[in-house]
Amino acid sequence: MTSANLDYCGIVKLIRALVDANACTEAEAQKVARRIAARIGADILFPF
Repeated sequence: MTSANLDYCGIVKLIRALVDANACTEAEAQKVARRIAARIGADILFPF
């Protein structure tokens, strides 16, 4: 796994915590996760 993929795993975990805390919707979280993955160069994607 590349460093970007490891970083992305942690970011997704944090984004899921925001969804669980009702701080954002699942649709918003998916959009944010996709943008972050593209920006940092992650080549794996996790479903919500």
